[in-house]
Amino acid sequence: MQYFRAQDQTGINTFETTKDTDVEFDGVKIKVGGANTLQFQALDHENSGAVEIFDIGPNFNLATANLDIDVQLYSGMRMH
Repeated sequence: MQYFRAQDQTGINTFETTKDTDVEFDGVKIKVGGANTLQFQALDHENSGAVEIFDIGPNFNLATANLDIDVQLYSGMRMH
């Protein structure tokens, strides 16, 4: 794909893609990708007052997922 910025670690700290046309346009191209994560939190709290507080402990957050669709529509024209 022309003017493509990688979504992985190699694309970190890249604000804009290069303006070099090292890839020739030869038709519509589609790239589909995705990522997901499941986070674990270990929380603890206490209260020195007379008010009793709800007991919390370590647990998992809700799972999150991303779907990425990159399309090369025309020469120099991309959609993310």
